[in-house]
Amino acid sequence: AVDGTLYSGGSDGTIRVWSNGDHVRTLLGHTGQVNALAIDTQGKLYSGSDDETIRVWSAADGTHLST
Repeated sequence: AVDGTLYSGGSDGTIRVWSNGDHVRTLLGHTGQVNALAIDTQGKLYSGSDDETIRVWSAADGTHLST
């Protein structure tokens, strides 16, 4: 993201949030490997996983919004 935030999806089903190289938080919820991440202009983070779900998160604070 423009503000220096980076999101990474893991084989352990987690999403890690990084800011300027520092780990900020870990998002939990997927039970399979996270294969896809996208952010929209409204501040939502979308994650796709081998568990056959797409989850929606608040990019600002990591709150899970929907599956």
